[in-house]
Amino acid sequence: MLYWTKEKPTEPGWYWRRNASTKSHAKMVHIQYDFTGKVLCVEKLIGLLPLKEDDTREWAGPIGKPREKPE
Repeated sequence: MLYWTKEKPTEPGWYWRRNASTKSHAKMVHIQYDFTGKVLCVEKLIGLLPLKEDDTREWAGPIGKPREKPE
């Protein structure tokens, strides 16, 4: 079960992100390391943007990989 938190992601993966004040505009974003392998960034169409220290959005994740359905 995922819960909303104001703690920014600390590992790569897929996360839900939303506006903390209005609890709206939830969307999925991909978080990955930059080319140095040291800075976590949000993947966007324009490239990788580092997570901001003053980011006030809420996060939920990372979303785990699916498992195979037992037969």
